[in-house]
Amino acid sequence: MDRSCAEWNCPDPDPEHHWHGPDPYCDELTCRLCCHDCDCDVCTGTVHAPGLHVLDDIPERERPRTAKGRKQRMTADLKDTLTHFTEGDYVTAKGVDTRGHDVTRVGTLLAPPKPVTAQRNGRRAKGWRLFVGLAGTSTSQRSTWVTLFPDAGSIESARPPQVGEWQNTPLGKIPGMRASTELNVRVLFGGKGGKRSAEPTQNTLARIVHNPDEHRYEVRDAETGETLLCPSWQTAIWWSVAPDEADSQTEEAETDESGTLTATGYAQAIRGRGPELDEGQEDDEPPTPKAPARRGVLTEGWLGDHSEAGWVVWNLQRTAILGWLNHDRTSFTPADQ
Repeated sequence: MDRSCAEWNCPDPDPEHHWHGPDPYCDELTCRLCCHDCDCDVCTGTVHAPGLHVLDDIPERERPRTAKGRKQRMTADLKDTLTHFTEGDYVTAKGVDTRGHDVTRVGTLLAPPKPVTAQRNGRRAKGWRLFVGLAGTSTSQRSTWVTLFPDAGSIESARPPQVGEWQNTPLGKIPGMRASTELNVRVLFGGKGGKRSAEPTQNTLARIVHNPDEHRYEVRDAETGETLLCPSWQTAIWWSVAPDEADSQTEEAETDESGTLTATGYAQAIRGRGPELDEGQEDDEPPTPKAPARRGVLTEGWLGDHSEAGWVVWNLQRTAILGWLNHDRTSFTPADQ
């Protein structure tokens, strides 16, 4: 066996060195080959292995047990970490989605962690699925799923965004956004964003919806229904968390100088805000029971004056009458009938 300095890449070559390589009695501290108690073929000098580097001084019979023990410790650590979080906490969770791709979700913890077997590196592995998203979102929506594994993934507490804290991000980064015709995300809209936009240009309570007829996303005024912007998934907009609906409904409906409800006031009143629209009803008179809701075509327009036929409904341009709501506003009669 060649034990020369050149053969064993000695860091301090010297002609006096004759014992490079495996040797159970080697005392060269820079060797990193035989300075450990081992009786394998390499260390006894019967096998030539110049590229060998000792990583762990663990007897071969104990290695499987040690790897298993390491995984058990990581599993126990992850379980302990998850016990510190409860449903309703605002968190940042890093893991993988249902396709096995890395993903980071920020939002409210919607449900307790669920043990699952999920995709990881092309294989099935045991982990915990977290449901993180906008408060009130159903856990059946896969856009809220993130899976953590014992050796990968993390969860930590995060500070929830506050009303009035403006952010300039792509539409798809807003919490609650998903590709669905049932999309309905309530935010404060500050106008179109982007790199050249330094600050919000407005402060409008809005809803982000998907228009299936036009196959596009729309930011609509929450009060009037007016379309403010038709952004794409990557369009940057200014937005902030909207106040709770219960807080916004305490405002009075808009009236003019004479105290009569304006067009915006009618829209507010029909959504349950402001004074009751029924005329002649006393304070102690029980409300008239409403007819059960019916399914049908959704008609969007402006609520007009009350007439013998009911409440007039104008189109959004106020150029034509779409139909009439009956007197108790439980049914709609189109103008073409």
